[in-house]
Parts: sequence; structure tokens; C-alpha cells
Amino acid sequence: MLDQKEAKRIAEPVVRQVVNCIADKRYADLSAYASFSENGIKSLEYFIECVEGFLEINNFPYIDKFEAPCNFHPQYEYEQLSVYPYRDGTGFAVDYDLTTDSELNDLTLQMAFLWTQSHQMQAFILDAHIL
Repeated sequence: MLDQKEAKRIAEPVVRQVVNCIADKRYADLSAYASFSENGIKSLEYFIECVEGFLEINNFPYIDKFEAPCNFHPQYEYEQLSVYPYRDGTGFAVDYDLTTDSELNDLTLQMAFLWTQSHQMQAFILDAHIL
């Protein structure tokens, strides 16, 4: 079973690519990094609708790239990328708090990383919603 540190090490490069695809509106490129889960968002089109709809409704021009600093107020220890290993050892879940202009915008990317039968880790986009 993975611990939080190892899960974060595995997740970070994939989450970075997914967030940067969203920030650059390169949604078609998401499939190079993650699939859509039967237990979450079922299609790329629906995912785009969720993200772009959120931006439009809240009058946000864009989502920041992964590398953008998060200016959290008030300042305290804060993790923008959170990982939650599954107790049964099948993988782990990830929450990544998205930002706009380095401020939290209330939209969270949720992903799952699951072991396959061939002992490879597969990433899934579960949702992008307000937590």
C-alpha cells in the first residue's frame, strides 16, 4: 500500500499536465494523461462544459497553470494538492484546488489513480466541482 508521500510523488506530474491542459484550454490533450471514469465524469464534452460553465458563471477569465503560486489568505499551512491513499491498496484519490490569478476559485479537480491488473498506475479524471 502506498503512503501519502509516495502517492503524491506519483500524482504530481500527471496532475501538473492535466491542470496545464485545462489552463491552456487544450482539453483534447487530456486523454494523454488520464481517462474519464465510469464512476465520475463520463465524457470529455461534459468535463469541458463543467469547467467552462464554472468560468463563465463566475466571470473568471481562466484557470491558472499548475506552477502558479496560491496566495491563500489568511496564511497558514496549506496543500493545494491533497492525496488520499485507499486502505485496500487499490490506489488513491487526489484533490487539486484550482486557482485564478493565484487565488482559490472554489473549483476542485478530483482524480483517482488505480492499479491495473498489469501492475501499472492508471489516472482517471473523476470531476471538477465546487467542494
